[in-house]
Amino acid sequence: MSWRAYPLVGLVGLGLILSCWEAQEDYAAFESARSNLLATWGEQVVVPWYETFVETTQALEQSATALCAEDGSTTLEDVQAAWVTARRPWKQAEVIAFGPYKEEPYRLGPKVDFWPAREDAIEERLAGEQPLTQDLIDGLGVSQIGLPVIEYLLFAPRPTPEEPFARDTRRCAYLIGASRKLHSDAERMLSAWVSDGYLKSFAQAGIETDVFYSSQDALSEVVNRIGFTLENMRHEKLSKAAGVAGQGPPLPETIESRFAAHSIDDLKNNLSGLERVIWGDPEAEIDGLMSYLEICGRADLDEPLKQGFARVRQAIESIPQPLSEAVLEAPESVLESIEALKALQRIVQVDVAPGIWVTVGFNDSDGD
Repeated sequence: MSWRAYPLVGLVGLGLILSCWEAQEDYAAFESARSNLLATWGEQVVVPWYETFVETTQALEQSATALCAEDGSTTLEDVQAAWVTARRPWKQAEVIAFGPYKEEPYRLGPKVDFWPAREDAIEERLAGEQPLTQDLIDGLGVSQIGLPVIEYLLFAPRPTPEEPFARDTRRCAYLIGASRKLHSDAERMLSAWVSDGYLKSFAQAGIETDVFYSSQDALSEVVNRIGFTLENMRHEKLSKAAGVAGQGPPLPETIESRFAAHSIDDLKNNLSGLERVIWGDPEAEIDGLMSYLEICGRADLDEPLKQGFARVRQAIESIPQPLSEAVLEAPESVLESIEALKALQRIVQVDVAPGIWVTVGFNDSDGD
């Protein structure tokens, strides 16, 4: 090697050292930002959702009990409103479909919200002679407990609608027992995160390695769930009902919350939950995924995401209510929402995920 090459080699070596030093600095910055974001999501987004769910399911249980008291002043409409209120935080939190939601020994997602309501199973239980004790209800399978069962008991036509609700003793026993079970499962979900340590495993991913190997692993879980939630909204909640998924006739009986005519509101609550995960709440100084994207040099994705969410919300709000009729009478509005969701899912999985080194996985949704 000529002596003239040594300065060049030295410069290259120095450049590599500086490059590695910059990469280490970047890694430290990204690691700190990821850890802060995970802690924010866990402590200021997820846990408050489940705290609200505990409060609202307790109110639902209390109102159901009052409805079934002969001398009570609570009306059926009061309890229906309590069901709607309890459903809101649960649907917002649907993006957090991992951990205690999905995994044993909890697997609380199906226990709380196995939809659509299985009408035959519920009616069979109502028509039976076995006493509807709390012990019995606590041991029932997922198709006979949870929000969809309570929805059916409250919103589906009753055999004797002219009589006070309290006189239907089996329906009342089932309603009270299912509401109590729901509240118990809501408490278990909150406890799993706060008392049993899942919050710590999530917020300190990489330090606590029992669940997530690294902070990037935990971040990837959430980013993938954003895409999966959009896919579920599109495929499970709209395409199947519209007949698009199987290229067949519309299937209104597969629609979520069809007895309460709350399907479109469920979709809007899903959307609100995703927006909170992505943008946080600037007024409350709660950061979201976008703050991390900015640190990673992908602030350019803010506008496409905002436009995508605005298009989805506008399309969903344009569907005539109820959805069970819209799939039959106004299918074009449903198809527009499907296309808007598909476009937004593409932004998340094709642009956002690779922009922060997230590998898109396979959706493990099984319809619950």
